[in-house]
Amino acid sequence: LQKFKFNKIYDFHITQEKLFKDSALNLVQDFLLGKNTLLFTYGATSSGKTYTMLGSIREVGLLPRSLDVVFNSLEERLMKNPLLKPLALNEVVRLNSQQTDAEEFERSLLMRGFDLDCSDSKDSISTISSCSIKDWNIRSRETTVCSLQFPGDYYSVWVSYCEIYNEQAFDLLESCDRKKKRTPLRIT
Repeated sequence: LQKFKFNKIYDFHITQEKLFKDSALNLVQDFLLGKNTLLFTYGATSSGKTYTMLGSIREVGLLPRSLDVVFNSLEERLMKNPLLKPLALNEVVRLNSQQTDAEEFERSLLMRGFDLDCSDSKDSISTISSCSIKDWNIRSRETTVCSLQFPGDYYSVWVSYCEIYNEQAFDLLESCDRKKKRTPLRIT
């Protein structure tokens, strides 16, 4: 006999907003105060993990809400050009002008990759790679602002977005057409 203890159990009536405020908002605040945080979903196929994390255009999930709070909180403290880039786990390198231009170009390619026809995506933002960025931008926004550990500093934000499926990791920001399978990441 095994016993399990849960902090909270939600049924299908829970809103994405309530779930965010109960489970992720404190993690985002901790992150902005300099603490390491982790938010992930785990469960069987079709159990609602993607919906919990991404939601729909009408009711966004934990990830878009979390990013909204990060960017709301950084607002004017966000560096406009990528002068720094993460390297490995705990290092940052300064980019020269040529590297900065290359990063800007890569960012524009990534964003252009989202500008596709959205007619077959129904209401899901989990299909963002096949959805128009214009549709993504009509979603509701989380307006919460959190305190920063160093409010006088400037910030640079780098995001990675991956999925672990069938014991393989995939970069969900990798450009990929619909006919080609995603390439698994090499994990060392």
